[in-house]
Amino acid sequence: MSYTKATLADLDHAGTTAVGTAQAAADTGAGAAVVAQQVEAGLTEVSTVLVDHVRRLALALREELARTAASLGTADWEGRAREVADAAELAVRQRVDVVLASAELGADSLRQALTRQAAELVAEIVQHFGQAMDAVDLAYRSLADAEAAFGANLVAADASFAVEV
Repeated sequence: MSYTKATLADLDHAGTTAVGTAQAAADTGAGAAVVAQQVEAGLTEVSTVLVDHVRRLALALREELARTAASLGTADWEGRAREVADAAELAVRQRVDVVLASAELGADSLRQALTRQAAELVAEIVQHFGQAMDAVDLAYRSLADAEAAFGANLVAADASFAVEV
């Protein structure tokens, strides 16, 4: 009665295939971590671009307000109209400062939130997916070892039955 129909070459091939599958699992885990880190870097870059853009807009608007204030300051007028114009310019500048500060804060908060979430995603992928792929790697390497041991045992068993003539 035969316990296996596999040849030693079949067992060797199965072991090699199992090792290849184990390596593919390890590579997949490492590749997922790399992609996750690239996503994190991309999110950081996008949010930095947004924050920088808001800050450039704020600077440009503040410069325009300063030019307007300087222009009002050189005007040759006085009295109640001048006081109203100065008060209006100050009020507009204050409102713009509040809005721009809020926009800068919002953009920076968005960048921080995206960066934090991306870092958490990377950690999750590296930890859980990596562990799962490591387990697959170990299982297939164990299978390859078992197949190699089985083949070696068959060879040893066959050799033990050698008959001398």
